[in-house]
Amino acid sequence: MSKISKERKKVAQLQEIEKSIQELWESKKAFESDARDDNKPKYLVTFPFPYMNGRMHLGHTFSASKCEFAAGFQRLQGKQVLFPFGFHCTGMPIKACADKLKREMEDFGYPPNFPEDVEEVVKEEVSAVDEIIKDKSKGKKSKLVAKTGNAKYQWQIMKSLGLEDEEIKKFSDPTYWLPIGVAPSSPPTSTPTLTPKKIDFGKRYTIYSPKDGQPCMDHDRASGEGVGPQEYTLIKLKVLDPKPQALAHINEDIYLVAATLRPETMYGQTNCYLHPDIQYSVFYATENESQ
Repeated sequence: MSKISKERKKVAQLQEIEKSIQELWESKKAFESDARDDNKPKYLVTFPFPYMNGRMHLGHTFSASKCEFAAGFQRLQGKQVLFPFGFHCTGMPIKACADKLKREMEDFGYPPNFPEDVEEVVKEEVSAVDEIIKDKSKGKKSKLVAKTGNAKYQWQIMKSLGLEDEEIKKFSDPTYWLPIGVAPSSPPTSTPTLTPKKIDFGKRYTIYSPKDGQPCMDHDRASGEGVGPQEYTLIKLKVLDPKPQALAHINEDIYLVAATLRPETMYGQTNCYLHPDIQYSVFYATENESQ
């Protein structure tokens, strides 16, 4: 028996065990729980519902295992355990995917006819990531690759999940989904937030979406997740007399302001170079804003 067939045999055995246990769970309703009014101790555990804008990966399982372990342990303690779980198909990441589908149909028709070199380019990109990143757990692109597989376009990602073209098209149309679950299961309620004061206001650095014209969360971005604000240090370099002809008419002190992420390397600096093809601007700055 070849090595490959032996490996497949082990996989088949595990799948058989998985299937039989799942059938047992289903028949015995082992993990179904109803809210009861008795005085039995209760335990609630929650897990952030995963976004369905790509494949789930090992990180989801790793995080969910913490909740699953806690729920199982508390059940053994005799508690009434509730562990709700679902999949997140709303919000900004999903809207970004829907917008991508709409653009792809505008650019490539329906069903989209993508360029032939797409598959080749994607394979090269994934290969380059594998070569450069020896420890994939530390690679910034590994999470993206795990989510999307070898697909470049959103349409291809959804095709890889087993959806048909007609089904994928529906995800670009919000009106198709509005009748599903729009009626509230209970009357809406409101809680005053300003009196008594439950919300405070202030200023902080945040991520801004120019396309939507409003702030957004890190995971709301279609790309660039994990990129945050960076603090630059400005180094003032005084322009000595005699000044260049273009600045000679200015009587005030003039400083070149260079930005750096490594201010500790600036001690003892003696040179500053200007790019011949870049246009520089002069700004008047003072502590007195009225001037």
